Amino acid sequence: MREKATSMLEVQVGSLSLRNPLLTASGTFNLKTDLSAVLDTGRLGGIVTKTVTPRPRTGNPCKRVAEVPGGMLNSIGLQNEGLDGFMKNEYPLLRDLDTAVIVNIGGDDAGEFAAMAARLGSLDGVAALEINVSCPNVEKGTAVFASRPEATAQVVRACRNETDARLWVKLSPASSSISEFALAAEEAGASALTIANTHLGLAVDWRKREPVLGRGLGGYSGPGVMPLTLRLVHEVAKATRLPILGVGGIESADDVMAYLVVGASAVQVGTGYLRNPGIFMKIEADLERLTNEEGIGKLREWTGTLTVQGG
Repeated sequence: MREKATSMLEVQVGSLSLRNPLLTASGTFNLKTDLSAVLDTGRLGGIVTKTVTPRPRTGNPCKRVAEVPGGMLNSIGLQNEGLDGFMKNEYPLLRDLDTAVIVNIGGDDAGEFAAMAARLGSLDGVAALEINVSCPNVEKGTAVFASRPEATAQVVRACRNETDARLWVKLSPASSSISEFALAAEEAGASALTIANTHLGLAVDWRKREPVLGRGLGGYSGPGVMPLTLRLVHEVAKATRLPILGVGGIESADDVMAYLVVGASAVQVGTGYLRNPGIFMKIEADLERLTNEEGIGKLREWTGTLTVQGG
């Protein structure tokens, strides 16, 4: 086991202590890929799994990923082995990792979410459950819950009735008022909020007059969404007392600090990690340098310190 990062990088997401604010975003960390040369999981704040659903899902038709200006589009469609497959093939490996493990869960109705929470919430080595009520790449289920705050609250409440585990709720950037969804999740028993899922986008091959992705639409992520998501984090931080995981476009220590200042307690890195698996180690080193050279002090003391002229 490697020595943990300096305590100056330690942060709190509610009752959960993390060695640093850097987590993988759901859908990007793959246990089956050996990245040990560039990714030491023991130096991460945490790992968020790909969405686990009650039954296996084959996902959307190819093509599923496309490079676009400012980032990428993906339309994976929650492909996974289902709960039984996760328990057999992934959980035994995850529980032995020297970092916080957050299991992202999805379902077609509140009852399915609740059943998932009941089974996964008490597992050893699971620090929290991330409730995916905002995936833009499915026709039903999680996409429905992003349409009304009451629907989001129903899912969170059903999960809370089945488990005492920490519940992180991943919200959609497409909500008409994301603060309403945040407050609904808070009142229903959420422990933290993940802001935000990918933005719905479209790429086309104009010569063929066809969408680039097999499903047509896809989730847009990468540096291009960061200003949009920073605004959402700032808005939600003013409306709720819950801790926030900021996710969207992070590629540097400066990006991390920007998310902390607008109200996030920690961050998740997705597209940046897919493009460069060594990005976490670089950001961690740069954060340590900033704390030493720039007089930042403890990172957690920077959360929510943004001052806006006139309000």
